[in-house]
Amino acid sequence: MQGTLNLSGGTLTVDTDVTFGSGASITGNNGVIAVGGNLISSGNINTGSNSVVLRDGCDPGNSSQINGNFVFQNLTLSSTTGRTFVIPAGANITVLGTLTLQGAPGQNIQLVSSGGGAAVINLGPSATVSQTFTSVAGNVQIGNAIATAKSIPTLSEYGLMLMTLLIGLVALWYHRRPADTHFHRHIRI
Repeated sequence: MQGTLNLSGGTLTVDTDVTFGSGASITGNNGVIAVGGNLISSGNINTGSNSVVLRDGCDPGNSSQINGNFVFQNLTLSSTTGRTFVIPAGANITVLGTLTLQGAPGQNIQLVSSGGGAAVINLGPSATVSQTFTSVAGNVQIGNAIATAKSIPTLSEYGLMLMTLLIGLVALWYHRRPADTHFHRHIRI
């Protein structure tokens, strides 16, 4: 698809793959895009206030891939046949509303990474996750990416100059005060 898809409460059902070109956009509210194959984007796609459902379809095999950078209001990965959903390693997938992961008894859906690296489904601040009959691979993370180590706070050059001046004044004060007759202090700097 190229251009604009205006859902406006409607449903677009595709039993195979859906591919969004780099110029594609999705508008309207409360619509549903139901995909039975792969969901592919060559650009950044924001689905707005609509929902996307990846489900069992007519594609041969029992897997669906998400390729590209997507922002979903609501995303559902659902199967009654134990489908495998391949999440791209290193891509940017964000769910702002509800992420629903739904398999069936004895037919868990599988979430796996597309490569050796970590695949992350980021969650917005108010996002919720509903998960039943789901197996998530160790290199698939649901929620924000693991924070990197925080850096040690440092002072600006003016802060360092002020701290040096204060240390110098303290040392000068200790050195210039009269010596105590009962005990003698030595300060080394």
